Amino acid sequence: MNIYNFFHSPDIAEHCRKTGHIFSPLDMAIIVAISDKPLKEKHAAYKTIIAEYPDMPIHGSLNFKAKPSFHEYLRELIEFEERQLDEFFTPEENTFCRLNVWCRCNDVSKESFEYIDSPIFSAFEQAKQAFYGKYGEDDRVFDVLITKGYINDYDRCQIAPLDNNFNVIKILLSHGDRVYRN
Repeated sequence: MNIYNFFHSPDIAEHCRKTGHIFSPLDMAIIVAISDKPLKEKHAAYKTIIAEYPDMPIHGSLNFKAKPSFHEYLRELIEFEERQLDEFFTPEENTFCRLNVWCRCNDVSKESFEYIDSPIFSAFEQAKQAFYGKYGEDDRVFDVLITKGYINDYDRCQIAPLDNNFNVIKILLSHGDRVYRN
């Protein structure tokens, strides 16, 4: 696994490569988790970490309960995120998908963005088809987000930032005014 593929900054990746920095399995998992790679790529990386690196306990902190097995934690994380993906992609009665699109302004002298669209669809695939039908190869689009909402349950939704190929990067769960990252 090339951990440098998961870095946001090619400059930092190159610096770490040149200095020969060695990342622990926990370091690698954190780099993978915060990357903008699709969940399927993240899960493949976690599985590589499990297969190729020794297990260890994870120490607790203020916001994280200690775990006796790092490998088991990664397995549980993969399982949880795959369940969330299944739920997100499964069409259900009384749900909708809102497509949110942000584009760069046409005025190149400004480094600003505009929120340009927020149509509602009955399923993810319809939102995806509509996006490609309307925006296709529009290079002004820089951010796409789909929210799966539940009719008559205002407090429940799943929010999924997408990459340029419409792959889910992560699933955020919302219950009321709180958003939880899995």
